[in-house]
Amino acid sequence: MEPLKRFLKYSAAGITAFVFDLLLLLYLIEILSFHYIGSAVFAFLLATSFNYYINSKWGYRKSTHKNLKSYVLFIFINSISLLIIVILMLLIVEILNLHYFLARIISGSLAGIFSFIMNSKVSFKMPILK
Repeated sequence: MEPLKRFLKYSAAGITAFVFDLLLLLYLIEILSFHYIGSAVFAFLLATSFNYYINSKWGYRKSTHKNLKSYVLFIFINSISLLIIVILMLLIVEILNLHYFLARIISGSLAGIFSFIMNSKVSFKMPILK
């Protein structure tokens, strides 16, 4: 049951950070008129730091790997997720001509699965399934 609880907590933290990410993205693009890719990168990095904090205090509180190294690994893994997000956003917006907001939701959902698996195994050294 512990891995399921951890997944649910990771998902709740991720959804919270994702909503923060999306709101910041909207603000940067719609209010400040920044480019959507630069805005997505900035919002993602800020939300990722927020996400690490929540996960280290709540979802992975039993992990003994909550330190600078785990934070750097978390950022690295989520940077790979960011690359996935940017590539998918470019494809969805520029080729499929869908709205950037929908593209961000789709790309973030797919990248989120990757980041849960990798962060569980690498950043926090916790099993996904027991």
